[in-house]
Amino acid sequence: MGMALGIGRSSRSQTAAKARINPGILVQRVRRLCGLFVFVNNSKIYLIHQTAREFLVKRNIAHKPSSRYSFQWQDDERTMSQICIRYLGMDDLEANQEQTESDIQCFLSYSAEYWADHVRGMSSSQQQEMVDLVHGVYSTTTGRYRMWFPIFWKSVGLFDGYHARRSLPKLDAVHLAAFNGHSHVLRLIITSEENTINKKDSTGATALMWASYNGYYEAVEMLLSKGADINAQGRQYETALQVACCRGHDQVVQILLEKGANIHHFSGKYGNALQAASLGGHDRIVQMLLERGADVNAGGGHDGSALQAASSEGHVQIVQMLLEKGADVNAGGGHDGSALQVASSEGHVQIVQMLLEKGADVNADGGHFGSALQVASSKGHVQIVQMLLENGANVNDVVLPDVSGKVHSRFPVGCVSS
Repeated sequence: MGMALGIGRSSRSQTAAKARINPGILVQRVRRLCGLFVFVNNSKIYLIHQTAREFLVKRNIAHKPSSRYSFQWQDDERTMSQICIRYLGMDDLEANQEQTESDIQCFLSYSAEYWADHVRGMSSSQQQEMVDLVHGVYSTTTGRYRMWFPIFWKSVGLFDGYHARRSLPKLDAVHLAAFNGHSHVLRLIITSEENTINKKDSTGATALMWASYNGYYEAVEMLLSKGADINAQGRQYETALQVACCRGHDQVVQILLEKGANIHHFSGKYGNALQAASLGGHDRIVQMLLERGADVNAGGGHDGSALQAASSEGHVQIVQMLLEKGADVNAGGGHDGSALQVASSEGHVQIVQMLLEKGADVNADGGHFGSALQVASSKGHVQIVQMLLENGANVNDVVLPDVSGKVHSRFPVGCVSS
């Protein structure tokens, strides 16, 4: 707080050491500024009560006039954006980069993690006013970038294989602006720099893919209007449509579909858009895709079909939608077998019942775990075991996978037990 308040109240300081307010006088300074709205305990500053925050944030509601002390939330975001960006640009910060927990680095983690959020929280006109300042932070050749980006990337938690696991990805300014939804900066970059709009970073992603990944509709819309390749292929998620479906961003999916995204493209871990949406449980997106003619029985990938993906995660409503659209209840090909097998494996009783009512083959084998009865038994799903037996599951015919996961031999249950 001493660093943030010092930078906010002094526009001339070029070094963090000079800007920072000494902790010894900070309490008196805060008390003079804020009165009884805050209190300090164990070097932490708190609002006196939740109602204090509500009082300070300006409300445009009839018969509830704002206090003269209140402020617009977007103005606060602008102030915090300026403080964080000014701090990251302080002359002495880079020189102390190797010194862990030095006094002037006290605001580094916060600034690196949240400066982009504060920028995004501003009004559109405020973002436009700060476009050059924000663009400067995205200069990937500076020491400032080397300070904030590793902290930022770790904080967003992208450890799902979409980027390089062992080292930081190499992103250009266009990818960073798209990732953070900074549309004004993004427009500046693609209009002032050639051959950037469809450029891929070290993860194989384009700006459109990153904007779609985080659901930034305005950025997606702007990129498409400027000629971004809507069907460009990346790596794990492959296309912008697939990543938006996987992440559940309805608006982004809708505009991508309206602009001609290939709904049938198949590749990558998640197969196609319908499979990605089904796996994630995004029923509105599944409905949109089906209305646009997505193939309900398209198979392949880790999960096999959309029905198998939805069944494995217990998404009852999506399973129902897919079955109503003619999904093949006995489709195989996935790593874990048919929809009935995966639902039995995960203990999804309602889905097992739905699949059986639609004629699922209770004795189908294959996949990693063998038959539905075998996997339900091994995992202790008593209710499902009973349902399967009542529907004709063969108790004396169990398929066992070998250590490689390949199912190839049959043994009587008695032999299995022994």
